Amino acid sequence: VILSHEGLSQRPLEDSQQKWPTGFIEFVGKAYNRNVISFLLYFSRYYWTMGNVKVLLVLRNQPEWLVSLYVQFSKRLWGASQKDFERQVDKLIESEDEYIDWSKLVGELYYYFGQDNVCVLMLEDMNRKLFWDRLSEFLEIDIDEPEKKRIKNQHLNKRRGDENCWIIPSIRPIKYVKMKEHLRKRKYLYHATLGVTRIVSTFVDITRFDRKRDAKIEMHEDLRKRILKYCRPFNERLADQLGLDLKERGYLL
Repeated sequence: VILSHEGLSQRPLEDSQQKWPTGFIEFVGKAYNRNVISFLLYFSRYYWTMGNVKVLLVLRNQPEWLVSLYVQFSKRLWGASQKDFERQVDKLIESEDEYIDWSKLVGELYYYFGQDNVCVLMLEDMNRKLFWDRLSEFLEIDIDEPEKKRIKNQHLNKRRGDENCWIIPSIRPIKYVKMKEHLRKRKYLYHATLGVTRIVSTFVDITRFDRKRDAKIEMHEDLRKRILKYCRPFNERLADQLGLDLKERGYLL
């Protein structure tokens, strides 16, 4: 049984919404710890009782993870811009939020499930043999070269512009309405919703109605250093946990 969903890296709020560190105008409510730990513990105790739960975790350096996350959610964020992204980053740092403390997540996974049952890989290693060897060993499968090439295909990362630039997509103010279950059951309403979404998005793009919206987000050197300075104690612990040189992977200055 393989369970994989990006929602497992979210944290629930008191009002049952989800909290991400960037990509929203404001946060409302108190955020709890990552729900992935409690979910996996519950799953192992009540459902997967005949064997061990094994956890595969792929990490990315915090500066690039934060900007990619922001751009992903910018489709429904009015006024998405470089200025707004940096404002959200500053707010995250000022609040001393531990969301981007990967060492805490790794430590909890090791504690609850055992280090032998947890495999931590770095996204920055995807072009290295070490990444694929560890992945194959942990999953106990062979990954052929065509499959590796398909997974590593840079064209699949549509949000990345160049090395330090991420493209902000057109705003889709009602895009996520189509995800509602009742719309999927009503074919005509579903397609009407998609059509209206495209019209609204095209209008906003052509008229530049969202005048605060930028075309891209740049992870400039000062911003990267600001994030890494905040994450330094986290990433130093992470380097000790994994026994890896994280400076060359973009986690330490």
